Amino acid sequence: MRMPGLLSVWLVSVTLVACSGGKGGPTESTQRTGPTVVASAEARFTPSAITVPAGGSVTWRFEATPHNVTFRQAVGAPADIGGANANTSVSRSFRTGGTFLYDCTLHPGMSGAITVGQGSNPPPGEPPPGYPYEP
Repeated sequence: MRMPGLLSVWLVSVTLVACSGGKGGPTESTQRTGPTVVASAEARFTPSAITVPAGGSVTWRFEATPHNVTFRQAVGAPADIGGANANTSVSRSFRTGGTFLYDCTLHPGMSGAITVGQGSNPPPGEPPPGYPYEP
């Protein structure tokens, strides 16, 4: 009987097909568009203030030190990026115009602002109106 030999060939064939991958399309990380904000070990967002068009997206790149992004209450603000994120990137889309202020709740004083609408990024040293927000 040659069953063990046929079984081995079948197992190798199934393994090769299973390991050949999925659809081969780009992953989420390669589809990013728009600016990237880096959350660094120095407890700051860089850049801290940016402008995107309505419908644009922003990607937060979290380095080795854990951070999160919590948006201050505003109509049209995207979902928070909760938890303690490290060594990963997360994107959010902004569909509503306005200025959206955010903080890292793990590091007091670590704040940023996303302005959605017409215009360009403010010159260095000139944050958008309403930033930083003093409650």
